[in-house]
Amino acid sequence: MRRKMFITAAFNEELCASGTNLFSKRNAEEAIRAYEAGAAVVYVYTGTPQTEAAEQRIELMRKTLEFIRSRCDAICCITTGVNQLSSLEEQFAPVAAIKPELATLDVGLMNFGLSEIIEMSWEESRWKKTPFVSAREASFAKRFNRLEKCLRTMNENGTRPEFVVYDVATISNIAYLIKEGIIKTPVYIQFVLGIVGGIPASVNNLTFLYDTACRVLGSKNFFWSIGGMGEKQIRMASAGLALGSNVRVTLGNGDKPRGFIQSGREQVAVVRDMAMSMGYEIATSADVRKIMSLKGADKLVL
Repeated sequence: MRRKMFITAAFNEELCASGTNLFSKRNAEEAIRAYEAGAAVVYVYTGTPQTEAAEQRIELMRKTLEFIRSRCDAICCITTGVNQLSSLEEQFAPVAAIKPELATLDVGLMNFGLSEIIEMSWEESRWKKTPFVSAREASFAKRFNRLEKCLRTMNENGTRPEFVVYDVATISNIAYLIKEGIIKTPVYIQFVLGIVGGIPASVNNLTFLYDTACRVLGSKNFFWSIGGMGEKQIRMASAGLALGSNVRVTLGNGDKPRGFIQSGREQVAVVRDMAMSMGYEIATSADVRKIMSLKGADKLVL
């Protein structure tokens, strides 16, 4: 029997373009196309025209989720760390209100920079730099007491955390949370390489992260995915697949790989075909719900 792997699609192109809409139908449609191409999980972002930043607006998330849910069975993962200039309460308000199946959680202290990636933008004139350059003013700053508060909110609402790991020290934070009984194993980890302030995107660094997680957490106590930034994401995907990883693809924030890939759906298709050629079976959203023990989309409050 072939091993199953799943693909996550994180598309926020419209939030980076001029004239951001309150409800990004374009992003929702891109998520649906990604699902049709083989993605089981899609990220959900929203934005506002007043700030052109990705803010956690509950009513906008509901509208986006309703649009996606009416057209496909993708697992919708709410992103809680998309705007580090907002308060913790603002970031996690959608979790308490919507009770999603899956939501991201950044579990470390780090500077978070996207300005270098923006400079490599694939179509410079279409991107608004301001929200991302302003990341110079912010950082991920979830101390243990704040992490515990975030996880209580997620646990109370039946939401599985996707632990986003940008550097190796974060793995020790996850180990601490397991030791204290705040989270249960197996945990779900998303390694993201190539962010300014985090670990650079290289095969050696990915292997280092994975080996460290195996030693510190135990190889049976986590399942994982790999997401590279910018033009390195397909190379990171291939390295991750060789190690047994699931894969996240990203379109937005200057992340579009240079060359032949022109859309998020094509990114999913490239990873899908690569995984199948390596002997994997592409997991459906139903498979992933079983793997992660998710509660089901019918439990969302829309």
